[in-house]
Amino acid sequence: MTNSAWRTEQRHTILELWKEAVATSPDTVFLHFLNDNEKYTYAEFDALSNRLAQGLLSSGIASGDRIATLLDSHADSVALLIAASKVNAVYVPVNTANKGEFLRNPLANSGARVLVSEAQYLERVAAIREGLPDLQTIYIRGESSAGATAGELFAQLYSDNSADTDICPDPGDIAGIIYTGGTTGPSKGCILSQNYIANQALRTREMCDPRPGEVNWTCLPLFHLNAIVVTLLYSVVSGTTAAITPRFSLSGFWADIEKSGASVASVLGSMIPLIANMPDSEDMLRCKGQLRMARGAPFPGELQEIWRDRFGAEIVGAHVYGLTESSFISMLSYSEATDAPPGSSGKLNHRDFEVMIVNDSFEEVPAGQTGEIVVRPKRPNVMFEGYWGRPRKPSMFLRVCGFTPVISASLMRMSFYISSTGRRIICAVGERTSPVMKWRQPLPCIPLLMRWRYMRFRRRSPKTTSR
Repeated sequence: MTNSAWRTEQRHTILELWKEAVATSPDTVFLHFLNDNEKYTYAEFDALSNRLAQGLLSSGIASGDRIATLLDSHADSVALLIAASKVNAVYVPVNTANKGEFLRNPLANSGARVLVSEAQYLERVAAIREGLPDLQTIYIRGESSAGATAGELFAQLYSDNSADTDICPDPGDIAGIIYTGGTTGPSKGCILSQNYIANQALRTREMCDPRPGEVNWTCLPLFHLNAIVVTLLYSVVSGTTAAITPRFSLSGFWADIEKSGASVASVLGSMIPLIANMPDSEDMLRCKGQLRMARGAPFPGELQEIWRDRFGAEIVGAHVYGLTESSFISMLSYSEATDAPPGSSGKLNHRDFEVMIVNDSFEEVPAGQTGEIVVRPKRPNVMFEGYWGRPRKPSMFLRVCGFTPVISASLMRMSFYISSTGRRIICAVGERTSPVMKWRQPLPCIPLLMRWRYMRFRRRSPKTTSR
């Protein structure tokens, strides 16, 4: 049985997007590390990541091997991200704040045979080393302290050979494993395909409408998917520059924006009100009107007004909703964001997903009422592929809690705003379902349907209905 909504075209890989950027913008600055003013053009960084990829191959890394990292924000961490795709390995960035069981869980669960770590984190690894049976090699970046776990120098991984590896991942190949925060139990490894990450970068480009020569600033750690996609890979797909500072400094924020020339900034959480309410400074006043976009969440209406009035930002807020498991369920293009109501999470992303907002009886809610989201992909590899180490069984491919979803034709044509009215998110995937729980028009090769519980959404009426 077929479904006309299912599409397999327009899939991409990280490497495909990277090579296009190198070919079209070789002399454009790709990375600018603000702490030491270190810069790399796309061509220079391509050669650097090739050297690392060749070194990985020489060390025995093969397609599908997991490479875990405990790295800070610098050129080596970005080079490893790109080089992993060039050898079709699986990139597993781990939160550098993790210790004890919080560190052992992702390293052990991923089965990583290689770990690249800053020297300063090695004592944490030594404390859990016996619980990592698959880990074979540790590469150390920097000088190792006494008593830390023995390993090899990461710098020696770089080969003198800067030629391309000629390895081309498929869109469905696993690009990375991103571990959740662990708020509902042990952290789970979300399996992300090449196309998932590439598609998310392309959707970000739609939301940001990049300008030639633009600079995109972030202080978010490079193990964070937001930094990887919204700053690094968004810069790649737009042929622009990623300006990176290793950590947030309130007093240094506007100095960074001025130094980098950034017109797009990624901010999160408490950074948003802190910046909004900081006293005037000379560098802040000089930068007024420089930022055209400040992307982040949460960004309530009153703070959006402050950022517009005080700083001259045009687009303020994220206007998007998604999880690592789902990518962007809702979003707004740049032109749509100018008229978005405060607190909007965007319009449902019907190009990638079939989505419904339902009540407790799993009936589609009318505009203005609060409900829960159910979603399934319309294309391969736009949603995560499951949790690493938790194999799916044929009878465990839906999580719908008694709901037999039917996507109405009217819903497929509508674009309406949604906004979050809750905070807690619990995501459950792959739980056993009744034989009668099925899509009326099944999609081929779709193992997952997700439901977010306790996250309530209000469906808003649109000003206009798009078809």
